[in-house]
Amino acid sequence: MPDLATPPYSQPLTPSARLHRKRWTSAVLVVLLSLIGGCPFQYPVYWDDLVAGYSVCAADVKEDAAIFRKVDRGRGGIQVVPPMVFAYGWNDDFIIAKRLPADYGKITSSTTHWYIIQVHDGKVHGPLNEDEFQRLRTEVDVSTELSFTKEITRGRGKGGSP
Repeated sequence: MPDLATPPYSQPLTPSARLHRKRWTSAVLVVLLSLIGGCPFQYPVYWDDLVAGYSVCAADVKEDAAIFRKVDRGRGGIQVVPPMVFAYGWNDDFIIAKRLPADYGKITSSTTHWYIIQVHDGKVHGPLNEDEFQRLRTEVDVSTELSFTKEITRGRGKGGSP
């Protein structure tokens, strides 16, 4: 007969109950840490280093692809062209890009926005329409040899350069 004077929570746990409690505690801890800090094992689905600290990165889906400029020694950066960048090219002086407006992985417009980034001073021109892009390209002397050499297709994918 159980000892009614001793509360059940002060009774020693059996080995299987201790193991069960340890597993649940570990599972809850992993879930909480993942919610607070994001998944520690997740890598970007797309990453391409360009020039002078600029890169194209998409965290979860390729529709998140944006151009970032890295900041001092950190892993972070400043977004200079928002998602969804779908085509880009670069040389030592300029980065050119085309994007469709997107919000949290959802394309919000079919209008293409064009961008020119002057690498030497970090000046970002855009969003531009195609005519404005072509005029500015001539005005700031972007080489005619610079073209959209990289394209990003929609959807999930592995990290790293395309």
